[in-house]
Amino acid sequence: MRQPKDPGPSARHGEAGFSLVEMLITAFILAIGLLGLMMLQTMTLRVAFGSRSMGTAIKLGQGVSDQIEAEGRQLLLFAKTGNAAPTGSTFFDSAKSTITLAYDAKGNAVASGGYYTVTVKRTSLVTSVAVVGGVNTFVVTVDFADTVQANGTTIPRKVTLNRQVAYA
Repeated sequence: MRQPKDPGPSARHGEAGFSLVEMLITAFILAIGLLGLMMLQTMTLRVAFGSRSMGTAIKLGQGVSDQIEAEGRQLLLFAKTGNAAPTGSTFFDSAKSTITLAYDAKGNAVASGGYYTVTVKRTSLVTSVAVVGGVNTFVVTVDFADTVQANGTTIPRKVTLNRQVAYA
């Protein structure tokens, strides 16, 4: 049997490893992939902030609507029991058909200039329910602005909720 001959160092040179061009191409492809992942992460953070703001706006609108309904039920309860209703109605004051409230970015009430502006508009729907009171339609609008664009500009957003409330 014959032993195969060692081809020598010059014949193995083409199989010794990666060339510089192959390494540069690999690094370029890897860099493009990582850049895409970084852009995806940035977009995900922007969308998450936008949905958190929208969720807070919806909760604020529902909270104000619940306050309106509670005040209407309280007025109706006092009227049905023959007792005098408490004074200082916030949402059922006949002199105010529009009320504006302000809230900070976390949903806490502030005096003015908040992140969220809540506007409550009241319109009379029915003039008489049973003996006393009526039904009003309340439109609760929450306005705010998200900074979700890449250049930092804001996008105005709005949440609108409607609720019909019986009162006395």
